[in-house]
Amino acid sequence: MTMQLLYSTAENSILKCFDNVAIKFHSTHRQYYRLQYNRFNPGSDTLWLSPESDNPGFKYGKFAFFHDKKQNLYKCGISIEKGYGKDAKQIFKIGSEKIMDESWIWHQFVKDCSNGKLSAAIEALSDQHFDIELEMLYQFVDDSSTRQPIDQVYFFWEPRTRAFLMREMKSGLDELKFDSNSLSLEQLGNFIKSYNDAFHWQYLFLSVPLLPGKQTKLILDAGDIVQKILNPLASWVR
Repeated sequence: MTMQLLYSTAENSILKCFDNVAIKFHSTHRQYYRLQYNRFNPGSDTLWLSPESDNPGFKYGKFAFFHDKKQNLYKCGISIEKGYGKDAKQIFKIGSEKIMDESWIWHQFVKDCSNGKLSAAIEALSDQHFDIELEMLYQFVDDSSTRQPIDQVYFFWEPRTRAFLMREMKSGLDELKFDSNSLSLEQLGNFIKSYNDAFHWQYLFLSVPLLPGKQTKLILDAGDIVQKILNPLASWVR
């Protein structure tokens, strides 16, 4: 029996549904590890399915389940991060696990913005009539001694123009600059590459709400989530 996600009981259902998603993957012989975003707080709102048991595993793409408190929606998708460069480690107290090398999935994701692979994944989601959202965070070196401000940008996918349109921007650093409120996938790749310096961290969360479109009564079970949402994004979970 599959666990159905009902928004009337979302606080408990999301955890059970998440476990069933993990079970679905295990049944197809794909091993993912169930991780908490905040491993010191078991009740935190972000959950990961990671290809490795490392926590945190910054270098890997991960399936993510996330509670957007502002919209009061549970979302799922993938999270991908860009680490710091070696120059940052020479100045700040940064763990080696945060220094990016060629093994990070970030590099492949940036390439796939312009070679058609990300486009195909987004088309697969769009064909299912899902809303598609992109959250981007940009932060100067955080050496844990002070909490650095963050630039946050929220986009949504517009199928007619085949571009991400900016929905909201919160400027803490005030460093992210956009020439337009619309980004094609190729422009997205070029944009994030242009901020590829050693001293800033980037975080991308590509997701869909677990209620597709404008529907309010749709029920998704774990099988639907795996087949319709996560499988098209699985190329970057490694």
